[in-house]
Amino acid sequence: MKFWNQRDLEEAYEQIRTPILVVRKPGGFIVSANSCAEDLTGRSKETLINRPLQDLVHGKDRERIAAAIDTAVQIKNATESDVTILRQSGREIFAEINFNTMDEVDDLAIISLHDITQIKLFSAKIELAKEYVDNIFYNLSDIVVIMDTKGIIREINTAGLRRFGMSRQELLGKFFFDLVENGAVASTKIFRVLKKTKRINTYPLLLRTTSQNHIDALLSGSVIESPVDNTHQAVLVISDITNLRKAQDERERALKMVAQTSKLAAVGQLSAGVAHELNNPLAILQGLTENIELFLQEDPLPVDELRSQIHPMLNAIDRMAKIIASMKSMSHSVRSEFQFHNLRKIIEEVSFLVEHQVKTQSIEFIVDVNPSVMIECDPSKVQQIVLNVLSNALHALRENSRNPKIKIASVLYERKSSLDLTIWNNGGPIPTEVQDRLFDPFFTTRRIGEGQGLGLSVAYDIMRDHGGIIEVTSSETDGTAFTLHFPRARMALKVA
Repeated sequence: MKFWNQRDLEEAYEQIRTPILVVRKPGGFIVSANSCAEDLTGRSKETLINRPLQDLVHGKDRERIAAAIDTAVQIKNATESDVTILRQSGREIFAEINFNTMDEVDDLAIISLHDITQIKLFSAKIELAKEYVDNIFYNLSDIVVIMDTKGIIREINTAGLRRFGMSRQELLGKFFFDLVENGAVASTKIFRVLKKTKRINTYPLLLRTTSQNHIDALLSGSVIESPVDNTHQAVLVISDITNLRKAQDERERALKMVAQTSKLAAVGQLSAGVAHELNNPLAILQGLTENIELFLQEDPLPVDELRSQIHPMLNAIDRMAKIIASMKSMSHSVRSEFQFHNLRKIIEEVSFLVEHQVKTQSIEFIVDVNPSVMIECDPSKVQQIVLNVLSNALHALRENSRNPKIKIASVLYERKSSLDLTIWNNGGPIPTEVQDRLFDPFFTTRRIGEGQGLGLSVAYDIMRDHGGIIEVTSSETDGTAFTLHFPRARMALKVA
């Protein structure tokens, strides 16, 4: 058996880049220490030698250290993890301590120290991060589901339990798409998108609940790889939009009511002029009828004279029919399907309603719209926009123009298949601060009783529904122009 003296041990341990202490039993007194042990403990060899090992550790760990020394002497090795070592400066570090004994020297224990402070701090940060993520996960107001590649629910947050009305035990292990209306179709589409792009955004779903109520929802999610077993899972975030959908439906109904009110108000403001326009052909019909009555008293009947009365009567009737058709079209509240319609015809039907005011105000009224241009639209809605803008133009010209003019012109961009319709007048300019608010609901510069402030707001919404926009430009020199941008337009198809 080779004999190891203390000098041999110290020289050997000094070559090791791990903190080493040698302690003697009984008492656990330190008999040797290498320079790495000095660095770790913050103490010199002189202050370490003949010092009990237990003095280097926190009071809560001293009994464990004493027991580990006894164990190492008896069974040759022992390990204590998460031991708090007190450096001479007072700073605490965390270490793992391994105890070993040599056959040649029974009463000595060789102790290696491993600084795990950074590992422990990192582990603590991981635990805090996990707790933070768990708090977010379980407290989110949206439903969050973790689903495996077979669609089985592996985790679900508190919002999901509450919305579905089921316990965690009932939901974990359940096929997620059993909770979805038309789940077979939804699962096929969602799995296909996730497989291809690893994420999905705002997919609409109708969720089933135990209360027999359905939840309108939007699903978004992405595929992640589990850090535990490298399997893939999908994290699904499901937003309940039931109340939002109801609010949107209410808003749509309110907007329709506002639009219809605005339309009827515009027609009502023009009713005096329309009545006058109807009176003209009625007066003509009355005079022609009286003529016919006189001719019928003659003998023989003057056939040629009777026939001469028919054509003017038909013209007067046609005129009345067109005026009534325009009013009927404007007051119609049912939305038409978006189809291609003749723009010139739409403009002409509105023109009938303003013709009397145009004549009364001696306005030069120009329509420069190609009769073959078609736009994809709801014609009654476009009529409403044109009427609202024309009503504003008539009001502006009544107050601010000596040689009043209104011009309606269109420009077709065939390469883009789009069209701009401009309604221009040479009335006074609209102040900049007013332009900024023109399309706000209930904003009006007219006196009480002359306007509701809805016309241009409704026009803005209608153009948005058509995928277009309405813009205004106004200046002292160039007049005021409202431009309607329609995204889909074309020339009429020629019939062979």
